Amino acid sequence: MAEKMLKWHAEAIGRCVELTAPQEVLKHTFTLLEVLAEVIGTSYLEVALETSTTALANADQQTQPPLQPLQVLRSVDLICHLWQQFFQMDEIDSADPRFYDILNGHLAKLREDHQTLTKRLIRLEELHDESVARGAAVREGLKNNLDKIQRLRAELKAEVATANEISSTLDKLREARTEVHQIIIRELSNGVECKLCLDIYVLPYRCANSSRTTTPAFGGSPVVIAWIATTYGVDLA
Repeated sequence: MAEKMLKWHAEAIGRCVELTAPQEVLKHTFTLLEVLAEVIGTSYLEVALETSTTALANADQQTQPPLQPLQVLRSVDLICHLWQQFFQMDEIDSADPRFYDILNGHLAKLREDHQTLTKRLIRLEELHDESVARGAAVREGLKNNLDKIQRLRAELKAEVATANEISSTLDKLREARTEVHQIIIRELSNGVECKLCLDIYVLPYRCANSSRTTTPAFGGSPVVIAWIATTYGVDLA
């Protein structure tokens, strides 16, 4: 589009030189250049840069910056170079020096917008990198917490297994106590010494509370002790 506008403008200047009186050529050429500068510089290039800058300002800082503004920057740069070459044409170069003031003014504004857009792109890229770094840190923290939870679950599972074993052993001891209680009743009915029966009755509690490295102190019947160990699988030694 810029090439077409410059081509049309060059044809208009050529027609102006051909059809206008020599003393009016400078005036009409200057007017045409003002129109060209307004169309290309203000209405085309500046609007493109401002639109891209606004789009970047509204872009999501958590995602990667869009590449569309880079294409706009490249197009603006190419059009500016083409515009400078167009001003070096013989018909324009020999005309009023005010043409260059117009060109330099628009180019300075475009250069400023170009730098603003470039800085915005760089800032968005930095924000994106910071977001990626924060996301990596959060993921690492979550991974560490997950590892801790898994270790705690493993420890809890081991403790539950140990508690189940202890509960099973206590259940066996309670069953043994019930059986021994029945034996005591039968022994008492047969006239067995009361102290011996009492030792047998409290046998499971003494075994549970005594140290496994020492022999429990009780005076129970070896036959009953062996029967309990064999029947319930409880080591009373």
